Amino acid sequence: MLRPRTLRVEIADLLSLPHTEVNPARSRYVNGVRIEPIPGRMGIYLYIDLKAPFLLFRDGVVQPKFGAGSLYHLTIEANPKPNPQEATRLLGARILPGRDGTLLVIEHTGSGKLAAQEMDQEKHVVRLRWNGAAIDPRWRNLAPQGLIQSVSLYEFARNQVEMELALAPEAVKTLFHADPASGTLIVEMRRERSLGRDEDAKAILALRRSSLERGAALPLNRLTPVFQVTEEPVDVGGQMLDEGFFYDNAETAAKDLRFDKARAFLDKLTEVFPNTANRELIDFRKVELAQRMNWRPGWLLDELNTAMARHPNNYRYPEFRLLQLQLLNDAHQYNSAKAVADDPNLPQNDPRVTLERGRILMGMEMLEESERFFNLVARDPDASDATRARANLYQALAANKSEEFHRASMIVRAIPPEQLALLNNDPVDALALADIYYANRDYGDALSLYTRLITTYPDTDAATPWAMLRAAQSHRYQKRIPDALTMLDVLETRFPKSGAVPWARIFRIQIDEKPSIEDRIKAIDELVKDVPISDAIAEAYLTKAQLQGEGGQYLASLETLKRLLVYTSRKSHLQKADRLKRLYLTEGMQHALDNRRPEYALLLGESHGTDWRGLKSYEQARLLLAEAMLRMGLYSDGLAALGGMVRPPAPQLSKLGEELRANQFIPLMEDARGQVEVAPAAARVRLDEAARQLSAQNWKAVLMLLDKIPPESLNQDERADRLRYLARAEAERGRFPQAVNALERLLFGKPVGAGHDAYQYATVLQAWKGDDKALPAFQEAAKGEDNEVRALARIRIGDILQRRGDLAGAEASYREASQIDPNAPWGKMALENADQLKLVLQQAAR
Repeated sequence: MLRPRTLRVEIADLLSLPHTEVNPARSRYVNGVRIEPIPGRMGIYLYIDLKAPFLLFRDGVVQPKFGAGSLYHLTIEANPKPNPQEATRLLGARILPGRDGTLLVIEHTGSGKLAAQEMDQEKHVVRLRWNGAAIDPRWRNLAPQGLIQSVSLYEFARNQVEMELALAPEAVKTLFHADPASGTLIVEMRRERSLGRDEDAKAILALRRSSLERGAALPLNRLTPVFQVTEEPVDVGGQMLDEGFFYDNAETAAKDLRFDKARAFLDKLTEVFPNTANRELIDFRKVELAQRMNWRPGWLLDELNTAMARHPNNYRYPEFRLLQLQLLNDAHQYNSAKAVADDPNLPQNDPRVTLERGRILMGMEMLEESERFFNLVARDPDASDATRARANLYQALAANKSEEFHRASMIVRAIPPEQLALLNNDPVDALALADIYYANRDYGDALSLYTRLITTYPDTDAATPWAMLRAAQSHRYQKRIPDALTMLDVLETRFPKSGAVPWARIFRIQIDEKPSIEDRIKAIDELVKDVPISDAIAEAYLTKAQLQGEGGQYLASLETLKRLLVYTSRKSHLQKADRLKRLYLTEGMQHALDNRRPEYALLLGESHGTDWRGLKSYEQARLLLAEAMLRMGLYSDGLAALGGMVRPPAPQLSKLGEELRANQFIPLMEDARGQVEVAPAAARVRLDEAARQLSAQNWKAVLMLLDKIPPESLNQDERADRLRYLARAEAERGRFPQAVNALERLLFGKPVGAGHDAYQYATVLQAWKGDDKALPAFQEAAKGEDNEVRALARIRIGDILQRRGDLAGAEASYREASQIDPNAPWGKMALENADQLKLVLQQAAR
């Protein structure tokens, strides 16, 4: 009922009716019939203008004797007045669920006096019995609602009628409100600590009594609010307007799909008439209009919660409770949704409720259980095509979340065409379908669906910008970077305020490699300042960490990933962060060890942020950590890091670590094949230990550590250091041939005057074979590029020439050395030697 004399019948999924004609002159109750489409969806509204209020409506669907299809019968008749003097006859009943309890309103004629009433608390059953009573032929069976799970009515011999009410376990108290004069009996069911519905029951009885006093019996269909003009007209801008003006204009705007204008008229109505009796009707109508405007779930939920709190026992309470459950799921508030899902006031035996319970389980990562619910709905013959279509879609989404992407794609491909059409009629569902292909890396199919969505729904804020975002990513993964960047440009231009824009900016930074890594990191930092805390912030930090890792800023990358934990607890983000932390910890430690910086490797391990050493996925990082500790002389810590590992080279490192901790330097031994196998990690530990022993002048230990290490176990720089250490240790022990041999191998293939190595070679050669053999070597060293080596080599040449008696040659060599860097200590020393020789030469000349 829209108005006291206007009945609207909604017929879903129908575009037209066969020829329908009503002759008002011949109809006792109908003035006329008109048909209008349902705005925004498939179906029609059948409006019936009535000649009188308080009429009774009964409908049903029957199968014809001949022909196909079925017939819908709508009977309109006057509601007979009850007569308390007649024998009791049960005419009909209506269930009114609500937050504070459930009312069963029974309409009868006669006294309606109960002969017996019984409540079986254990079985949750209430039994009512009338003597001398009958069931009227107009009685219609009731669908369960609220705290009532079923209503059964039995007629026995001797004019006895018994009613059995099966109640929900939450129903703990039953009250009765009777008014024989108005032919009304109300059974009230309450939950524990419920406020009850005494006032609602009293209002219904009073309403039916006052209706009889005005000469009409109020039918049960009029127990619910109907818009009525109850306030006097008010002067608004020079016009005398009543409530109907604003309400009618709101409905006209809604028919034209101008839902925002419709809400504005309703807001004005409540502003001009703040005490309107139509407040309940208006509040819930505004919720419906907001839903048609595709408000965000959180906004719509706030509006709905306000209306339900103000009117907790509205006759459409189950319907709005279901909407509340759907919105909580849409807003990812799964714990709150779980509490609502247990409410017996939800529509009973409704596949839509089962669907939402499955969504709760999916949201709480109970994916296998959720799929069972979705499968039930998809196979339920009582579910609508739209509900079954969504069940199939959510089943695919659950498989997607389980990372069974191929199975998810197969589920979508198996959805019947008629259901796919329904899903594609909803832009949000169409986006979810495309996302399943996207997750399965079917970028071609995904892009096709995204493109169709963008074309069909060019201005749907809830779906279009996100379709553009995914379309750009699909182009990206198909190596069409220019197309991806163009799509991101279009997204930012057309939907500048969309939540997809921060993602677009992040993806642009990921895709466009033209700017330097530093510039891209700066762009991420600027973006984070402008974006509120959201999943986009988490993606921004993941991008920044990845850029830092790719740029070799391993420590900064790990710090960024630690900061990410402040902004997200989402499993997918945490999993990606853990992969990146493991990647850049391992890469960073390896890079540090390759560059002779074991202390930096230790710092990276400490900066990880969690105790990762016991995780199997971090075994490689553990090996690198142990290597770093052993190379720094932290033998016990390194052995602890290796504890229990059998993966190579852990056993070799453990054995070496035990030897070093015991201050034992055991030389490498050849195996039966005459080969020496040394893992690179163990070779590097030996090399760094040799450097420490070199500083301690433990020459023998150096030789034992470095002898027989295969060249392939070390990189080029490490092989050079090994030869340097061996040369020095051999020279210090007086084994000059071995030292010279090591240095010659070191200098082989190097350019003339190869710095300190060439100078060291000349020095050892001088100690072994004297000045004559060393002079050419010093002369070679003096040709190098290192200033210090050039100067020192010339000083040593001057010393040799002076000992030979070539004072002029010596003075010239010293003078050259002093001119390389006059301010250096060796420059001053060379100048002093040159000046002394010059003086000697001058005195000799006299």
